[in-house]
Amino acid sequence: MIEKTREIMKKLGIKGEIFAHPEIDGIHSETVAKKLGVPLRRIIKCLILKSKRGESIAAVLLGEDKLDINALEIISGCKKLSFASEGLVLEKTGFRVGGIPPFAVIGKMPVFVDKKVLEVSKLIGSGGTRFHGLKFNSKVFNHLDCKICDISKGKE
Repeated sequence: MIEKTREIMKKLGIKGEIFAHPEIDGIHSETVAKKLGVPLRRIIKCLILKSKRGESIAAVLLGEDKLDINALEIISGCKKLSFASEGLVLEKTGFRVGGIPPFAVIGKMPVFVDKKVLEVSKLIGSGGTRFHGLKFNSKVFNHLDCKICDISKGKE
């Protein structure tokens, strides 16, 4: 999965550093931030959701924020969004839950990036597995096929 992440980065022209954190399971943003000794605000998560009609979409948020599903439904036009199952996430993204690089789904499904993500320049997201991180600059989202919008409720 790490090589797959590198290939996607190269294809999209994204510069960043993939690093291993074998003792830290990246499934929870809070755990990663604490173990790496960085503010939770620097950690981002990529969530995959499905609509009532079976459409898949991605939401990228700061680790400290909670997704506002109602706002995302309005912005995306998708009705009755719910979190995708682990099987559907793997099928649609090629990555497991907790290991989805934030830009890996560009071109596979609509991607909605919370506007607060762009307020933090140095981000850490998943590097392709739950035990690999990816350091990169938030400005990459300005050049990708994604929609910057207000989809967070604030801190969890």
